[in-house]
Amino acid sequence: MRQYFITIANFILCFVVLIALALPQYQDFQSRRLELSQKKADLQSQADYWKNLKKIDEELHKRQVLLEKINSGLPLDPSLPSLLGFLQQTASQEGLVLKKAELGLTTLVSENPPIKKKGVFLEVAGAYPAFRRFLTILEKSSRLIQTESLSFSLPEKGDVFSFSLDSSVNFLFESLPASQGE
Repeated sequence: MRQYFITIANFILCFVVLIALALPQYQDFQSRRLELSQKKADLQSQADYWKNLKKIDEELHKRQVLLEKINSGLPLDPSLPSLLGFLQQTASQEGLVLKKAELGLTTLVSENPPIKKKGVFLEVAGAYPAFRRFLTILEKSSRLIQTESLSFSLPEKGDVFSFSLDSSVNFLFESLPASQGE
Protein backbone atom coordinates (compact mmCIF):
# COMPACT_ATOMS: atom_id res chain seq x y z
CA MET A 1 0.00 0.00 0.00
CA ARG A 2 2.85 2.22 0.74
CA GLN A 3 3.98 1.85 -2.83
CA TYR A 4 0.62 3.06 -4.05
CA PHE A 5 0.84 6.06 -1.78
CA ILE A 6 4.36 6.89 -3.06
CA THR A 7 3.23 6.46 -6.65
CA ILE A 8 0.21 8.72 -6.15
CA ALA A 9 2.36 11.25 -4.26
CA ASN A 10 4.87 11.20 -7.15
CA PHE A 11 2.09 11.76 -9.68
CA ILE A 12 0.71 14.63 -7.61
CA LEU A 13 4.18 16.09 -7.11
CA CYS A 14 4.94 15.77 -10.84
CA PHE A 15 1.57 17.32 -11.64
CA VAL A 16 2.22 20.27 -9.26
CA VAL A 17 5.74 20.76 -10.63
CA LEU A 18 4.42 20.51 -14.18
CA ILE A 19 1.71 23.06 -13.48
CA ALA A 20 4.17 25.32 -11.64
CA LEU A 21 6.52 25.27 -14.60
CA ALA A 22 3.95 25.17 -17.41
CA LEU A 23 1.42 27.70 -16.12
CA PRO A 24 3.72 30.75 -16.43
CA GLN A 25 4.75 29.56 -19.87
CA TYR A 26 1.11 29.09 -20.86
CA GLN A 27 0.17 32.55 -19.54
CA ASP A 28 3.11 34.05 -21.43
CA PHE A 29 1.98 32.18 -24.55
CA GLN A 30 -1.60 33.49 -24.14
CA SER A 31 -0.45 37.10 -23.64
CA ARG A 32 1.81 36.90 -26.69
CA ARG A 33 -1.00 35.37 -28.72
CA LEU A 34 -3.31 38.20 -27.65
CA GLU A 35 -0.59 40.75 -28.46
CA LEU A 36 -0.09 39.12 -31.85
CA SER A 37 -3.82 39.27 -32.64
CA GLN A 38 -3.85 42.97 -31.63
CA LYS A 39 -0.88 43.65 -33.92
CA LYS A 40 -2.63 41.81 -36.76
CA ALA A 41 -5.77 43.89 -36.17
CA ASP A 42 -3.66 47.08 -36.16
CA LEU A 43 -1.94 46.06 -39.40
CA GLN A 44 -5.28 45.24 -41.01
CA SER A 45 -6.66 48.58 -39.84
CA GLN A 46 -3.67 50.39 -41.33
CA ALA A 47 -3.99 48.42 -44.57
CA ASP A 48 -7.68 49.36 -44.78
CA TYR A 49 -6.81 52.99 -44.03
CA TRP A 50 -4.22 53.14 -46.83
CA LYS A 51 -6.58 51.32 -49.19
CA ASN A 52 -9.28 53.89 -48.39
CA LEU A 53 -6.82 56.75 -48.95
CA LYS A 54 -5.86 55.25 -52.31
CA LYS A 55 -9.55 55.10 -53.32
CA ILE A 56 -10.03 58.72 -52.27
CA ASP A 57 -6.93 59.74 -54.23
CA GLU A 58 -8.25 57.95 -57.33
CA GLU A 59 -11.62 59.72 -56.91
CA LEU A 60 -9.86 63.08 -56.62
CA HIS A 61 -7.87 62.37 -59.79
CA LYS A 62 -11.09 61.47 -61.58
CA ARG A 63 -12.61 64.78 -60.48
CA GLN A 64 -9.51 66.91 -61.07
CA VAL A 65 -11.29 69.09 -63.63
CA LEU A 66 -14.10 69.83 -61.17
CA LEU A 67 -11.62 70.63 -58.39
CA GLU A 68 -9.75 73.02 -60.67
CA LYS A 69 -13.06 74.65 -61.54
CA ILE A 70 -13.83 75.10 -57.83
CA ASN A 71 -10.37 76.57 -57.23
CA SER A 72 -10.80 78.98 -60.13
CA GLY A 73 -14.18 80.07 -58.73
CA LEU A 74 -12.52 81.78 -55.78
CA PRO A 75 -8.87 82.30 -56.74
CA LEU A 76 -6.33 83.79 -54.34
CA ASP A 77 -5.94 86.85 -56.54
CA PRO A 78 -8.42 88.42 -58.93
CA SER A 79 -6.16 87.83 -61.97
CA LEU A 80 -7.74 90.80 -63.69
CA PRO A 81 -5.86 90.59 -67.02
CA SER A 82 -7.01 87.02 -67.57
CA LEU A 83 -10.56 87.97 -66.50
CA LEU A 84 -10.67 90.86 -68.95
CA GLY A 85 -9.22 88.60 -71.65
CA PHE A 86 -11.94 86.05 -70.92
CA LEU A 87 -14.63 88.76 -71.13
CA GLN A 88 -13.21 90.10 -74.42
CA GLN A 89 -12.93 86.64 -75.96
CA THR A 90 -16.41 85.59 -74.85
CA ALA A 91 -17.97 88.80 -76.14
CA SER A 92 -16.31 88.44 -79.53
CA GLN A 93 -17.23 84.76 -79.81
CA GLU A 94 -20.87 85.66 -79.27
CA GLY A 95 -20.77 88.42 -81.88
CA LEU A 96 -20.56 91.36 -79.48
CA VAL A 97 -18.14 94.25 -79.58
CA LEU A 98 -16.54 95.16 -76.25
CA LYS A 99 -16.52 98.95 -76.31
CA LYS A 100 -15.39 99.63 -72.78
CA ALA A 101 -14.10 97.70 -69.75
CA GLU A 102 -13.36 99.40 -66.44
CA LEU A 103 -12.36 98.04 -63.08
CA GLY A 104 -14.21 99.34 -60.05
CA LEU A 105 -13.61 99.36 -56.33
CA THR A 106 -12.49 96.40 -54.28
CA THR A 107 -14.68 95.79 -51.25
CA LEU A 108 -14.60 93.28 -48.40
CA VAL A 109 -17.45 90.77 -48.58
CA SER A 110 -16.55 88.43 -45.73
CA GLU A 111 -13.80 88.29 -43.11
CA ASN A 112 -14.03 84.57 -42.45
CA PRO A 113 -13.23 83.25 -45.03
CA PRO A 114 -11.51 86.39 -46.31
CA ILE A 115 -13.39 87.20 -49.53
CA LYS A 116 -13.18 90.44 -51.49
CA LYS A 117 -15.24 91.66 -54.41
CA LYS A 118 -13.87 93.61 -57.39
CA GLY A 119 -16.25 95.67 -59.51
CA VAL A 120 -16.12 95.34 -63.31
CA PHE A 121 -18.01 97.63 -65.71
CA LEU A 122 -18.52 96.52 -69.31
CA GLU A 123 -20.09 98.21 -72.28
CA VAL A 124 -20.82 95.97 -75.26
CA ALA A 125 -22.70 96.40 -78.51
CA GLY A 126 -24.50 93.79 -80.54
CA ALA A 127 -27.74 91.88 -81.04
CA TYR A 128 -29.92 90.98 -78.08
CA PRO A 129 -29.71 87.16 -78.57
CA ALA A 130 -25.90 87.41 -78.62
CA PHE A 131 -25.96 89.41 -75.39
CA ARG A 132 -28.26 86.84 -73.79
CA ARG A 133 -25.82 84.04 -74.71
CA PHE A 134 -22.96 86.18 -73.35
CA LEU A 135 -24.75 86.52 -69.97
CA THR A 136 -25.44 82.78 -69.90
CA ILE A 137 -21.76 82.02 -70.45
CA LEU A 138 -20.81 84.43 -67.64
CA GLU A 139 -23.27 82.72 -65.29
CA LYS A 140 -21.93 79.26 -66.15
CA SER A 141 -18.25 80.20 -65.99
CA SER A 142 -16.12 78.83 -63.19
CA ARG A 143 -15.36 82.33 -61.91
CA LEU A 144 -17.92 83.74 -59.50
CA ILE A 145 -19.10 86.64 -61.66
CA GLN A 146 -22.21 88.39 -60.40
CA THR A 147 -24.29 90.81 -62.44
CA GLU A 148 -25.09 93.83 -60.28
CA SER A 149 -27.01 95.94 -62.82
CA LEU A 150 -27.80 95.97 -66.49
CA SER A 151 -28.97 98.70 -68.81
CA PHE A 152 -29.32 99.01 -72.57
CA SER A 153 -30.19 101.61 -75.14
CA LEU A 154 -32.39 101.15 -78.16
CA PRO A 155 -30.61 100.79 -81.48
CA GLU A 156 -30.42 103.88 -83.63
CA LYS A 157 -30.61 101.75 -86.74
CA GLY A 158 -30.71 97.98 -87.26
CA ASP A 159 -30.62 95.59 -84.35
CA VAL A 160 -27.36 96.70 -82.69
CA PHE A 161 -28.10 97.46 -79.05
CA SER A 162 -25.70 99.06 -76.62
CA PHE A 163 -25.55 97.17 -73.29
CA SER A 164 -23.99 98.38 -70.04
CA LEU A 165 -23.22 95.66 -67.53
CA ASP A 166 -22.10 96.39 -63.99
CA SER A 167 -20.78 93.19 -62.41
CA SER A 168 -18.41 91.98 -59.73
CA VAL A 169 -15.91 89.16 -59.29
CA ASN A 170 -15.23 87.51 -55.93
CA PHE A 171 -11.80 86.29 -54.85
CA LEU A 172 -9.97 85.11 -51.74
CA PHE A 173 -7.18 87.15 -50.25
CA GLU A 174 -4.55 86.44 -47.68
CA SER A 175 -4.32 89.11 -45.03
CA LEU A 176 -1.07 89.79 -43.29
CA PRO A 177 -0.89 89.52 -39.50
CA ALA A 178 -1.06 92.89 -37.71
CA SER A 179 2.66 92.79 -36.85
CA GLN A 180 3.69 92.30 -40.51
CA GLY A 181 1.26 94.84 -41.93
CA GLU A 182 2.63 97.71 -39.87
